[in-house]
This record gives sequence, structure tokens and C-alpha cells, in this order.
Amino acid sequence: MGLAAPLGVAVDHKYIFCGLVFQGLKRTFPLAIASFASALIFAPVHPQMSFAPVFALGLGTAFLFNKTKTLSASIATHAIYNVIVVLSPMFWPQFFC
Repeated sequence: MGLAAPLGVAVDHKYIFCGLVFQGLKRTFPLAIASFASALIFAPVHPQMSFAPVFALGLGTAFLFNKTKTLSASIATHAIYNVIVVLSPMFWPQFFC
């Protein structure tokens, strides 16, 4: 499985939450509200202890998607976040005991 899972999950999440949810919200609401709402919907589908960083990731990737008009930058950002989360216990095991 290796690092393919973080990339696959990033593609799925960004397609759903930026490609569908955020764009749908943006049709009705201003950018800031649509970004906040999509991040608020995105964060709870992750473990509870990661709500704050995932919420920030959702906000950032929504704004990034809006700026670039493509999912690739948001997918890359999410994939990098996922790789960091997966590899963190290897480099800082004292925080994961």
C-alpha cells in the first residue's frame, strides 16, 4: 500500500469536497462562507483529534482551488499533508506511544 493510499485518498477527498461540495456552495454563498462551510463539512470525516488541522487544510485547499481553478494543487497539498501524517510516527515516535 505504501504511499499510494495518501494520494488516492487525497484525490477522492478533493474531488468530493472541492470539486463538488465547495463549488456547489460557491454558487450560492460568497467565497469565504463557501470555503468555511466546505471545510466544516470536510473536517468531521476525519479522526476527531485531527479536526483543527484538517479544518485548516480544508480552508486552504478550497482557497487554493478557487485561485487555480484546478484540483491538482489542492490534491497535491492534501497528499503532502497525508504523507506527513503517515510518516510522522516513524520520525517522532515519542509522540505516538
